[in-house]
Amino acid sequence: MNGINNVTIIGNVGNVSEIINVNSGKFVTLSIATTEYFSNLNNEKKSKTLWHSVVLWNNMSELTKMIEKGDLIYVEGRLNYRDKPNDNSRYTEIVAKTIRVLKKANPKKEETDFTYNFDEE
Repeated sequence: MNGINNVTIIGNVGNVSEIINVNSGKFVTLSIATTEYFSNLNNEKKSKTLWHSVVLWNNMSELTKMIEKGDLIYVEGRLNYRDKPNDNSRYTEIVAKTIRVLKKANPKKEETDFTYNFDEE
């Protein structure tokens, strides 16, 4: 049986990098914030925000022209681990397969909702 490597998050865009060209293609990195709310043992309301690194490869990288800081987006993809340069540690990133803008931070009349699905070959 094959394993499953699937991640789904909904969160707000924090940062969008410029398109970076490398030998294997081009990519963009987004930082996405997800916040969970909970009550602690004293029944005090608390929240915890996690930042996720999301990578959009090749044609998906062009989507960043439509994504802005603060947008609420849906991301589906897979986990990937990458070594940090000049360091013995690794970091986790989500390689996006599906992106959907759920709510624009600064909506404009001419913009419409979109979903982009990318099937790796």
